[in-house]
Amino acid sequence: MRLLNLLTRFELRKILRRKSTLVGIIIILAVAVFLEFMSVSGENVVGEDGNDISGLSAISLSRQNAHRLAGELNTESIAAAIDRHLLATKKTENLNKTTEEGISLSNKAYGKYEQKDVEINNLIRIAYSSSDKYDYYIMDKLSTHDASAFYQKRMDKINKYLNMEFSYGNYSTDEKDYFKAMNGKINVPFKFDYSSGWMNLMRDLDLVILVTAFVISLSVSRVFAGEYQSGADSIILSSRYGRSKLISAKLRASFLFSTGLYFGSILFLTVIMLSVYGQYGSGSNIQIILFQSPYPLTIFQTYLASVLIGYIACLLIMSITLLFSARMKSPFSVILCSVVLLLAPLFIPDSKSSRLFNNLLNLLPSKMLDGYSVFARYESYHVFNRIIAEPWVIGAVALTFTLAFLPFTYHSFKHHQVV
Repeated sequence: MRLLNLLTRFELRKILRRKSTLVGIIIILAVAVFLEFMSVSGENVVGEDGNDISGLSAISLSRQNAHRLAGELNTESIAAAIDRHLLATKKTENLNKTTEEGISLSNKAYGKYEQKDVEINNLIRIAYSSSDKYDYYIMDKLSTHDASAFYQKRMDKINKYLNMEFSYGNYSTDEKDYFKAMNGKINVPFKFDYSSGWMNLMRDLDLVILVTAFVISLSVSRVFAGEYQSGADSIILSSRYGRSKLISAKLRASFLFSTGLYFGSILFLTVIMLSVYGQYGSGSNIQIILFQSPYPLTIFQTYLASVLIGYIACLLIMSITLLFSARMKSPFSVILCSVVLLLAPLFIPDSKSSRLFNNLLNLLPSKMLDGYSVFARYESYHVFNRIIAEPWVIGAVALTFTLAFLPFTYHSFKHHQVV
């Protein structure tokens, strides 16, 4: 065991000292910082004086306003938000213009009255709008008595969606019942709080995980193929532990590197995002930011599940790259095949005629990295006469193939014939 640990550290240092690894880490950090910059620069609110506020000041004001309303999103809080909106629109001095669509407030009135409720009002508009469009002016048509129908409106939208006609196949009765049962487990009234930081964080996770997966693939591509290219395979495989402990050390080093790089990248993105936006909203229902999501999870639980699924998917990509590396003699060929496998599925459009094709497409490695958005979808798989939600199938498939590929990698290098 001591020798194995020593060999593992040696192989790990080899991976870390490669220029490609250093460049990859810099790229990951740069992408995370860029996404943070784009999120912050894209924040805009209206102040009480009617002037536009952007950037960090906008985030601070939005956080203050939304957190002031933190608590249960119950009938009373929804009715109060509707009432405040209607009172503001009844004062003629607050109006900018009135059209057939609805009432438009002046900038100053919007900043004074409407901006404080913008997060709750957005949820109300989503709930009461028709299924096919978002109606910004729907609140002008509501009364405080409509507040009690908020959660029923949400379920009406879900039921309508589940009963729609889709060209690629409709939901079966069992699938409808499955998703209705999932929705029935969601705690209501929702817990509400400022959650823009978590929403931006999970939205940006997908890209950071994709870039991290690419860097992992790039960094481990030379683990075995590099030995072929340098001619060191003849020395390694003829040594005492070359066909046993050294191979295990290479696999362990790849796993440790991939794990460290993945969670380091996620931690960096999480810290810089939440340090700016704050941690409010972690205990809120995921439905606060994914309104029709069928999953009975909090925002923080969804974040953890997304990170875990992304991690297992990255391990799958690592294991595939190692298998290529063990069977190919050129690191360039390994990188080329790995990149094609990673990126090509992203350009394959969803089928308009086959749900099965779409479900299989979502089980390809690069599609697995889209961990956050799967919690917004109503997708499931039939496994041994049981219906299982998409995120759990993705995780199980990725883990299964990861564990299956590693023994093949071990034996491919072990039985390599030196020329």
